Amino acid sequence: MTASGTDERSADAPGGRRRAAPRVLAAAAAALVAILLVVGLLQGGSSGDEDVPAPDLRAVARHLAGGPPALARLYARGGVLLPDEDGERLLRSLRGHPVVVNVWGSWCGPCRREFPLLRLAAARHGTRIAFLGVDAEGAGGGSAAAARAFLAEQPTPYPHLVDAKAVLARRLGAGFAYPTTVFLDRRGRIVQVKQGPYERYAELEDALRRYASAGRPGARDEDPARPADPAGPSTADPAS
Repeated sequence: MTASGTDERSADAPGGRRRAAPRVLAAAAAALVAILLVVGLLQGGSSGDEDVPAPDLRAVARHLAGGPPALARLYARGGVLLPDEDGERLLRSLRGHPVVVNVWGSWCGPCRREFPLLRLAAARHGTRIAFLGVDAEGAGGGSAAAARAFLAEQPTPYPHLVDAKAVLARRLGAGFAYPTTVFLDRRGRIVQVKQGPYERYAELEDALRRYASAGRPGARDEDPARPADPAGPSTADPAS
């Protein structure tokens, strides 16, 4: 009993423990909610059974703006559909750089699962490799509105051509399976056509090393493992 007549039991007393218990439970609940939020954010960039880091696209855009002029112009239009763009002319403007073209449709489930992998690869290698999407909505009976809605859910650092009749896709050896990823060398020649999705990020990184020279000695490419990388730490297997 204090001078004011108030009964101040210590936390060790039975009454103190009763009052402290709700505070402890509240703190534990808050900690659990925080953990679940973090897990949810990480899973937001997942593909299949793999958790893929979701890059900060605003930081990525600033990073890619410092690349070579042709690539900087490409990525300045990141995440948008280019319905009136001449795809062949755009590809010619990118000569001098390796190009990765991904043919997709919003109606295609494997395309949706693969998008986080391509987004991360573009964030990490976009200062040296041109990434470009080709929307094939017409092939699956989709619409431009569906494609835009999908890109709003799955934004990318790179833009997307509209190829409703699959004319460009077939000139690139694609348009027969979805998704299809086409690798072009610096002269604009097709060096690899991958039909079907990349299931894991390490698989995509391996293809970039083989067909777009990502990570080769002497290549002017950002180190995906450095802390300042806006895309976060690399998940590729160095031995792959």
